This record gives sequence, structure tokens and C-alpha cells, in this order.
Amino acid sequence: SPGPGRKDTQRMAAAAAASAMARAAAAVAPAATARGLAGFAAARRSGAVARACGVAARASSSLSGAGGGSTSGSGASLSTNEVKKVTENRDHPYLTKNARYLPGFSFPAPRKLEQIIKYALLERESPSRIREIWSKFHDSRTDCAATVLTRAEYEGIMSRAAKYPYFIYPVHRGEGKFFTLVSQFQPPYCIFTFLDDYKNDPNAAEPYFAVTFFPDFLERKGLVLVRGDFSGHINKADAERLLRLTKHYYGVDPKTVQTFNERPDEFSIESYFSSCP
Repeated sequence: SPGPGRKDTQRMAAAAAASAMARAAAAVAPAATARGLAGFAAARRSGAVARACGVAARASSSLSGAGGGSTSGSGASLSTNEVKKVTENRDHPYLTKNARYLPGFSFPAPRKLEQIIKYALLERESPSRIREIWSKFHDSRTDCAATVLTRAEYEGIMSRAAKYPYFIYPVHRGEGKFFTLVSQFQPPYCIFTFLDDYKNDPNAAEPYFAVTFFPDFLERKGLVLVRGDFSGHINKADAERLLRLTKHYYGVDPKTVQTFNERPDEFSIESYFSSCP
């Protein structure tokens, strides 16, 4: 009868909605899932960041000479299709045979420290021992990279991230070629996506790298554990380098990210790419 049929349809719709909500809750970050790519879209609408990313995208494209040659001494910027072709890591845990991970904030990343380590046991250790255990645990992982911050490093990075949440990073692919990632801080996360994808449609841009800061031991041990989960488009060496660069530009050399966010017209991407370690 029509009555039960409508109820069945409503139940099916409710179940589908609950399933979608569960998948979203298990994604990289609940806050990032809800406002992460929306944040990238909002950034596109904001004046300074829109100009900065526009300048970066145009400059990155201009570095590709005719026939893929290198200009400005910075190498040739890879196109979207080239990036997908040369970066997809078939050995990555989130890629199986010809099946790719879903677009958007869909690849899993732990949201709580208890999901990674035995919290009660680790908190008994000394700061030096915690650092050693955290590093060794992640050394053999093929889907993530990790580091440890001191209180001063963490507070400095977060203070600058609040003022300068966006930045770009070149990812090298040999023979002078590279592609560019744009990052956005949404504490306790920092999300990286492909600049060209962001430029084309922020709401559909895939996360290439999601960094999570765990301040659980900040008060008692003076340490913050950091982990970055990456997709199959970058490898562990890329992820480790991105962590180092984030610490460098938000810790050691904040003037660069300040210029990018506040005075994008003064930001020289050619100079930045040539000097980026």
C-alpha cells in the first residue's frame, strides 16, 4: 500500500543519511570534513588569499616552458593530468589495484592519540623516551610521517598559523619537474591539496596530505606529537619534507608566509621556489 511504501522509502533515506554521516565522521578530521574544503572555498573568496593563490597558480604555470622546458631556473610545473600520472603510488595502503581512494576528505586519519598508541603506557615515559617511541613507531609506516615539537615550536607555529593560515609548497618529481600544493591550517589540522585542483574547484579538491597536531602531552611532558597522513599522490619522503618545510616556514622563517598571506603582490614565487629547501 502507499503508506508502508513511503515509510520504507523514508527508512532507506534515513539509513543512507546515517551511513553518509558515519563516513564523514571517520574522515580525516570531523571539523575539517565539515569545513575543510568549505574553508578552501571561503579562502578563494577572501581577497588576500585569493590573490596569493592566483599569483601562485599563474606563476607556477608560467614556469613550464614550451615543450615542458624549464624556465626561471625553477623547473617545469606539472599539469593536473601529469601529476595524477606520475605521482599515484600503487603501493600505498589506500590504493588497491585499479581502485583509487575517494575524492574529498575520505582517506582515514586518526583523530585521537588513543587511536594510534597505548596512551596510558606512553604517558608514563620520559619526554625523551616518548620522542623515541613515536619516531620509531612511524619509521616503518608507508602511509604517514611523524615528528615531535617542543612547547616553544608548537606555540610559535600555532600563533603564526592563526594569522597566516595559507601557504604553498613545491613537490619535486625529478628532471626539474614539480607540482605545487596549497595548505590551510585548521588547528589541530593542516590540510594540503593540489593547487591546480583548488584553483579549478576548491570543493572538489582532494587532500594530498593531512597533518594532525596532538597536544595531549604538552602540559605534562612539554611535547606535541605530530602525524601526517598522505594519499597515494605523494610518498613518504615527500611527506617528511612537507613536515620539515612547515616547521621551517612557520617556525624559522615566518616572514615568507606572512608575505604570502598579507602582501601576495610582493610574494615572488620564482625566488621562493628557487630557495625552498
